[in-house]
Amino acid sequence: MRLEGKVAIITGGAGGIGQALTRRFVQEGAKVAVADPLDEAGRAIEAEVNAEGKRAFFQHTDVTVAQHVEAVVARTIEEFGPPTVLVNCAGWHRFGAAIHAVEEDFDRALAVHVKGTWLMAKHVIPHMMRSGGGAIVNVSSMQAVVAIPGRVAYEAAKGGISAMTRLLALEYGPAKVRVNAVCPGVIMTPRSLRRHQHDFAAADVQARIESYPLRRLGTPEDVAGAVAFLASDDASWITGVNLLVDGGITIQATEAVTFGPLRQLWREAVPQA
Repeated sequence: MRLEGKVAIITGGAGGIGQALTRRFVQEGAKVAVADPLDEAGRAIEAEVNAEGKRAFFQHTDVTVAQHVEAVVARTIEEFGPPTVLVNCAGWHRFGAAIHAVEEDFDRALAVHVKGTWLMAKHVIPHMMRSGGGAIVNVSSMQAVVAIPGRVAYEAAKGGISAMTRLLALEYGPAKVRVNAVCPGVIMTPRSLRRHQHDFAAADVQARIESYPLRRLGTPEDVAGAVAFLASDDASWITGVNLLVDGGITIQATEAVTFGPLRQLWREAVPQA
């Protein structure tokens, strides 16, 4: 119950990683505003977590629209009190290489990830400052650190989130507002799980798993645990951090996975690897 007494707004809290965040925050004692454009999923997660007493509400929210952001912040204050935690998890992507990406898709990715993160912070931070501080956790990606082909808009957007995390931490640290980010690796959301089961060859999926030092892909709950920690008072001396929650995928040179002699050294160190 390390989030007992916290009032949190979670954008994108109705789907994928966001659902796990909403569940974890309620389990840890927080009251949660779920800000998401997915109406059916939003109402479902609201009903689920409120089965034993009201701990959350859902509000249709497009984080790229200032009026939507203002409305969900105002309702949070009305129902639960000033927000002390903000989790920016709203996301959107459509893959495409740099010279093939569509301008409208590029604009949308930057709007949801970068503008949306800024708008939420803009309208939440003043309330945190008046309340004596708070914590913001942004959901970035390992792709803010390493490149994967065909994802120019997504990587630019996630890089923007990681840079903004450092800036906000610097600007608002004196007001006791901590700002951190998590940078997940491949996470098996329901959508991602379906793709791996139906769209990818079994050998490719296995090779992907074996490229991770921990020999598994991530789960939404892995991300939720890290976010809950950063949002809690246990992380009271941590700000400006982009925490990799990636099963170790980014700690290795590409050769460690692709170059046979190096893979053999890995197997000699850990035979079952």
